[in-house]
Amino acid sequence: MPFPVIEVPSASIERTEQLGSKEKFWFRGPEGARFLFKYARENTGEAFSEKVAAEVALLLHLPHAQIEFARYQGIIGTASRNFVAEGQQSLIHGNELLSQVVKGYEKERWQKNSEHTFERIRRVFAEFHSGTLVVPRNWEPPFSGMTPTKVLAGYLVFDALIGNVDRHHENWGVLENIRSESGERVFEVAPTFDHASSLGRELLEDGKRRVLEPAGGMGRYLWNGRSPIYDKEIDSRGLPPLGVVRLGMEGFRDEFEPWLVLAQNAEEANIWGILEQVPGDAATRLERDFALALVMCAKEELARLR
Repeated sequence: MPFPVIEVPSASIERTEQLGSKEKFWFRGPEGARFLFKYARENTGEAFSEKVAAEVALLLHLPHAQIEFARYQGIIGTASRNFVAEGQQSLIHGNELLSQVVKGYEKERWQKNSEHTFERIRRVFAEFHSGTLVVPRNWEPPFSGMTPTKVLAGYLVFDALIGNVDRHHENWGVLENIRSESGERVFEVAPTFDHASSLGRELLEDGKRRVLEPAGGMGRYLWNGRSPIYDKEIDSRGLPPLGVVRLGMEGFRDEFEPWLVLAQNAEEANIWGILEQVPGDAATRLERDFALALVMCAKEELARLR
């Protein structure tokens, strides 16, 4: 059966959302749940990649935003269920967290920001100064000894598996919970969210064919992709998502390796099972074939990094 598509009535719309570069709005969905609708820009596979990425995150047992296909006024997009408990939590994005630990951090600059380094991102999770930081509380970790930095490692392995090149400083964060009677500030790692820039969504049909046709083309494509995460502040370009994992394995192998093992569970049949459920008007056969080839190639590259 194909994935369901939520039909969004105009009466359910609450407000538009200004964060980020894509047009979006909040609405009330089935059973009163709050969703963020994102338009899929023309000639992109944004809706397709957002939904498929969420299903791959489920394969890795990662805490992630729930994504559904949605349609508003005949336009296909995605609906992301609000993971912030209304009246109980607030989301603090990475740029705000980094500005607390890096003096003079450019928190308004989310593109080509070389201050956004792997070491600094990890330090936010490892040396949290604003209160107590815990792993997502309504989540069952896939292995024991889970810590906030291990959750982060899982997100970065996931980025590499799906070719996500948009993990900028407003695409990760923590949830602040209402203070307890003692006044203690308790935070938890936010689920991973906003994965539309993955699975080759920026490539048109000819671009996808050019990557698929030559031997080794997909591997080159993955290693040439650039994320908004840098190695050093002096670097002119961000690391490939696979390069972020390689850097993590060099210094924090115990945090990354369990996720690399889990990534091997992304069997071809599992991924194709997800792709088969995408509605016909949400993806072409070429987009499905490309996504499958990308994940399978990334899986092989991650196995080599072990």
